[in-house]
Amino acid sequence: MHTPPVVHQWVAVELDAPDRARVVRFAVDLRRASPPHSHLVVGVDTPNAAVPESAEIVIQDHAGDAERWITAMFDALPGLGSASMPDHSGRWLVGTRDGALLAFTGPALAGRRVWASVVHAWHLAATTVPARVTVTLGGEEHTAEVRQLRAASR
Repeated sequence: MHTPPVVHQWVAVELDAPDRARVVRFAVDLRRASPPHSHLVVGVDTPNAAVPESAEIVIQDHAGDAERWITAMFDALPGLGSASMPDHSGRWLVGTRDGALLAFTGPALAGRRVWASVVHAWHLAATTVPARVTVTLGGEEHTAEVRQLRAASR
């Protein structure tokens, strides 16, 4: 099943526990207020070049040098909180503005675009990062192993 690239969406995450979360995504209508407790997630292929300036999270769907790309996103977008991209090994990396870098792996990463939003929720809740997380998205559960590659430095 091919998942279309992210353009932009509001995402709300409710943590049931540090290792369990429910994620709801909403279409973006910039003429209206954001849904309560949500953040803006933008794909690099969004046709509106101004939208990434307002995003909390930027996503790149194509595998590559994820660490370098994540660093470049923080340089390009000073208000950005997190950036996420798969690396060549198949891990989904999430980097945060404070320097943390996490890797998500698992047999079915269909929900991979939500990992940065889950990390965002962990930061807001000031919770520790679990070794495994299960996310409910659209009635389906997605589980990933979580490994902290680099701790926050700022």
